[in-house]
Amino acid sequence: MPPHKKGEPITDPVILERLAKAREKAMQTRKEKAQAKKDEKLVTTIEEKKKRQATQDKLKELIDAEPPKQPPPKYEEVVKENEPEIEIEYMKAPKKEKKPVKKKKIVYVESSDSDSGEEEQIMYVKKNKIKKKSVSHQPEPEPEPIQYLRTREDMLVDTLYQKYYSY
Repeated sequence: MPPHKKGEPITDPVILERLAKAREKAMQTRKEKAQAKKDEKLVTTIEEKKKRQATQDKLKELIDAEPPKQPPPKYEEVVKENEPEIEIEYMKAPKKEKKPVKKKKIVYVESSDSDSGEEEQIMYVKKNKIKKKSVSHQPEPEPEPIQYLRTREDMLVDTLYQKYYSY
């Protein structure tokens, strides 16, 4: 059991000395931990500053090393350079020559029934072109013309309709 009860003041000098030593030790460890945290913060901020400075130095070197650039070309100029120029050469198409159509001749050989005999009559006949009969279509009746003139009543009905049903 503890040497003293809860709520009673401690009067024993040995216990008071131990408590004082414990307090001092606790305060010392707290101060050490706080100092360690401060040191870590300082180290991180110093490292960040060094990184920033290094990047700034690299940027300055790159800017100084590169010659000044020309302004970027405009869109129209780039498109004109990339598009191949097309040369258009116009020529007259040669006309097709129509070949003359040869007319066919039909040879009829007729034998004569006369006694003299063996005479044959040869006739050359031109063959007429056969014309195709076109199928005659009955002409379609023309549609009735659309009447654009409207009466006053129709216009009133339309306005009422639009008034009630339009959005």
